[in-house]
Amino acid sequence: MEERGCKPNIVSYNTIIDGLCEDTLIDVGLKLFSEMISKDIAPDVVTYTSLIDGLCKLGQWQEATRLLEQMLSKSVSPDVITFNIFVDTICKAGMVVKAKSVPDMMMQRHIEPDTVTYCSLMDDYCMRGEMDKAKEVIDLIISKGSMVDGHSCNMLINGYFKAKTIDQATKIFKEMHSLEVVPDTITFNTLIDDLCKAGRIEDAEQLLSKMQSCGQLPDDSWTLSPCLDN
Repeated sequence: MEERGCKPNIVSYNTIIDGLCEDTLIDVGLKLFSEMISKDIAPDVVTYTSLIDGLCKLGQWQEATRLLEQMLSKSVSPDVITFNIFVDTICKAGMVVKAKSVPDMMMQRHIEPDTVTYCSLMDDYCMRGEMDKAKEVIDLIISKGSMVDGHSCNMLINGYFKAKTIDQATKIFKEMHSLEVVPDTITFNTLIDDLCKAGRIEDAEQLLSKMQSCGQLPDDSWTLSPCLDN
């Protein structure tokens, strides 16, 4: 482009940096990032978000944090996508205490956390078996008038089963109707499989009947063989 007298702009750089980060060529992306700054082309939210995403995919959350701080110091406002990437990464790094402060930081900047933001936190709590805290997150989503989806309910149900609190899992399933969330095949598969493993054969068979009456057809991702083995 430069050889032909066509000066690259922010869109040109963002497109290439995003592609490099997608291919985990973060070092090349950061080099290009420095180059654009040296040419007085100011990075925007797209530039920073691409780089933060690339660093997070490689587990370099400390470098991602540094870049986020630089972004804020340059008065470039992160968007909900930027924060969601960051929350997901630090949760996976086991820094749930730090991740909990991110929604407040977002709201201070007039950015409303969405279901993806809260689901990252909830997933981490479920993985740790801290189900009371996971339930608090979904209650917070509801209190803010945000839509609870099937994915968040499935996550909570599976977490309760792993924590061996089956009655709580089935309670969430029953509450899905009042939340206007339609159970999908994954919901039924999770419940039936875990009920079988818990030896609650009749409950699993009743749920299978309910699944079919709701128009959800069993797929090949599970069988009733665990029930039959019991």
